[in-house]
Amino acid sequence: MWNYLSRNALAVCVVAYMAAILLLHALGLFPRAGLYDVARLVGSSQVTFEGRVMDSPIIRWNQTRFLMQGNAQPLQAFCGRTVVTLAFPAEDLAPGDDIRARGWLSATREPSLTRDFDERGYWATHKVFTLLKVWSPEGLVILRKSSPWSLARASWVFHRNYRAFWERMLPWDEANLLVGITMGARGVLPAAIKEACIRAGVYHIVVVSGQNMSLIVGLGVSFLLMLQVPRRHALWICLAPIVFYTAAVGGDPPVVRAAAMALVGLLTAALGRDIPRYYPLLLAAGWILLREPEALLGASFQLSFGATLSILVFLPLADGFWSGRRRWRRWLKEAGIMGLTVHLGIWPLLIYYFHRLSLAGFLANWTVFPLSGVLMVLGLAVGTWGVLAPGAVPAFLVEIIRFSVHVTLELIRRMSAWRWAVCDTLPPPWWICGLYYGFLFGILFVVHRRKIYGRIHSSHEAGRARLQRR
Repeated sequence: MWNYLSRNALAVCVVAYMAAILLLHALGLFPRAGLYDVARLVGSSQVTFEGRVMDSPIIRWNQTRFLMQGNAQPLQAFCGRTVVTLAFPAEDLAPGDDIRARGWLSATREPSLTRDFDERGYWATHKVFTLLKVWSPEGLVILRKSSPWSLARASWVFHRNYRAFWERMLPWDEANLLVGITMGARGVLPAAIKEACIRAGVYHIVVVSGQNMSLIVGLGVSFLLMLQVPRRHALWICLAPIVFYTAAVGGDPPVVRAAAMALVGLLTAALGRDIPRYYPLLLAAGWILLREPEALLGASFQLSFGATLSILVFLPLADGFWSGRRRWRRWLKEAGIMGLTVHLGIWPLLIYYFHRLSLAGFLANWTVFPLSGVLMVLGLAVGTWGVLAPGAVPAFLVEIIRFSVHVTLELIRRMSAWRWAVCDTLPPPWWICGLYYGFLFGILFVVHRRKIYGRIHSSHEAGRARLQRR
């Protein structure tokens, strides 16, 4: 027992930490506003809040929204985070800016008969318990701009110019879909496209994940190898694009998880080391939860890590299933098995959070998902070219991307229009989800043990055969 714990110390620590968070949540002690959280000022006539912009401001419907952390003025003892909504567009506002906002505080809302979205639960996973509404431009004062050389501002400028380039080159809906696929900009997706992606079961293509990071690393390493750069040096150089891309996309749990796994993989490969495949995932989970323990209770964290863990657990069990001479058959098998494993791992969470299960998503893994990979590569490469030198981008590349985005969007719309695309259900109780995952992991444990014993038995039989031949 002690040997097992020592060999898996990292996994034991991370799992124990998660269990402690879940226990506090079950007792109603976490997450909740502190004694001097700014949420205590809800109900005041007007509040002045002074602090720093924490994320990239999103401008939508002539309004600007961002996350802010700071102190109330003049009651500086009250501090914390709040979601600020400006009733006007603020084009010059950037992450890292120190600002003063004056407006009205309100509490986050629970779901109701007319609203399915749990606003209170969602923002609590970001340490946010209040909303601040600023109605007039006079209520916003920028005290100090962030440094133009800071990573946050440089990545924000790149993101803004990247999005502006594609909005000039493509129709509005197609530009937003492409920016969502390449940069994970879900907040600017039109409501109709967002609903179509959910119904078609492809909403994950507008979430930055391991696919994005692996494509960036693969392209970067291949390009450097073509320039005769040694492989180890190429791996070290690719660390910088991963960090910059993560900052440009944002700090959501799926982004941090994918970036952390990519960085760990690059570092271990550059150092010539070999680590267990679960360690990058455990390191990413531990890093996120040390910074923000509340993230464990959010759908974003659970779906991202659940899908990745499902792939790591299920795919090794199907090693012999890929055999086949024809590449297209192998590709179809891999796509189908990967889609099935992800659905097996996260379907209770999908039903619990979204109250629906997409049946069209199984077909989308053979159509829309491969197209999104092509768009990720071409869109990000050409878009970066457009940011650096807009006039030098060849027109034929833009036309290829325009056609690919149009085909992808039409596929999503057609799949979402099918009558059987989505099955609406009631959210299952938490104990049903627990029983399902307990039963699933029990089966996987038995299969894994039998596979190990089978390998040991085969090695013993091979050894006996060699002894008999001697």
